[in-house]
Amino acid sequence: MRITSLRILGARRLPDIDLDLRHERTGTPADVVVVSGPLASGKTALLEAVFAARQRGIPGAPRAPWLPASRDDDPVKVQVGWSLPEPLAQEFPGDDERVLEAIFGAHEGFPAENEVALIHALGDETRVTGRLEYFPAARLRSTLDGAFTRSHRSSASDDKYMGTAAFLAELVLLALPDRARLDAALAAAGSHKRLAGAQRVGAGFAPTFSGRHGEVGLHALSHGERDVLRVLATMLRFDLTVAPIFIDLPELA
Repeated sequence: MRITSLRILGARRLPDIDLDLRHERTGTPADVVVVSGPLASGKTALLEAVFAARQRGIPGAPRAPWLPASRDDDPVKVQVGWSLPEPLAQEFPGDDERVLEAIFGAHEGFPAENEVALIHALGDETRVTGRLEYFPAARLRSTLDGAFTRSHRSSASDDKYMGTAAFLAELVLLALPDRARLDAALAAAGSHKRLAGAQRVGAGFAPTFSGRHGEVGLHALSHGERDVLRVLATMLRFDLTVAPIFIDLPELA
């Protein structure tokens, strides 16, 4: 699933927004969209509005932890254009772009009636198209250590990230194919570190990494490398390789 357009009206921390996120020449949805701006310009509010629209616009979806606040007494309206992947486009023929609408505020009791194609595509996290992940800045600073579980998918829960270290050690100990994928992704992200092995820590294991100065543990990784690992490992653990990923890194603005 890729986002093709975004329209936000009446949000408190944002001006009215109407964006086309497709390539100018090809008309295809962009693979990567970067939103930049000065401090407190609304970058995080924009990401949260898109995430909340998906939760509000799909019946039965969990409540979003961040809801757009109204600029005045009028409701906030968020419209997100999505492109349907194959074979959903064949199953639900029609326009290439389908618009999901969500309303927050005065008329929340009368939610928009979104079409079946989007509800089918985005409404079930057990399927790849229904998954979506948001990494707020605070979540990127959460610990990599802790118990590993596969029970959490693309939810708002932070505890699923605590198992990242155990998951990385498991890639090495069990010689799983995702180890090579993770190393390739680390290289593409510009890191010189690679998974090297696993060491016992208490009752469990933690990964070690090879680099320019020999083999090191998690403690030797920079904040940036830990952030990259958390995002990459989450994508592999919960099969988010074709899901929309939202990453909030305000310090890079």
